[in-house]
Amino acid sequence: MPKKDFKTFLKQMAGPDDEETITYKSIELKDSKTIEMKVNNSDGGSFENSMQAAIMNAYIRELYKHS
Repeated sequence: MPKKDFKTFLKQMAGPDDEETITYKSIELKDSKTIEMKVNNSDGGSFENSMQAAIMNAYIRELYKHS
């Protein structure tokens, strides 16, 4: 995946899904080693969001390595 496509993917993840739910307030590529994901906890589901963040961390890390 080219870096340009990877950045587009991150922007799409920060937007609303098909049900208009916003899971991430923002996802930003800070530098070559840091991707900052801010989880939207407005629904009060902080535990669920923490678990999802851990899973997404591994997924996004693999995508980044291949970009």
